[in-house]
Amino acid sequence: MSPELTVALQLKNEGNELYRKQDYVGALAKYSEALTLDNKNAVLFVNRAACNYGLNKYLNTLEDAQTVLRQCHIHGLAELMRTS
Repeated sequence: MSPELTVALQLKNEGNELYRKQDYVGALAKYSEALTLDNKNAVLFVNRAACNYGLNKYLNTLEDAQTVLRQCHIHGLAELMRTS
């Protein structure tokens, strides 16, 4: 695993701890920082969307959810093409 992905994983774990404590602002910051290092990680977008939802930031929630759907769609098409 690259150093960037290692740091992103650590930030995700820190965000998870903050989320469990309902510190949505702190968790949001950790997930956002992790995304600067690993911007293809759907879990980070889902976790950040959950924070935004908890903060009643519904437009931001929707944007992250749409990003995940786009990524899944792209990866799904790529997998389909690879196996064809």
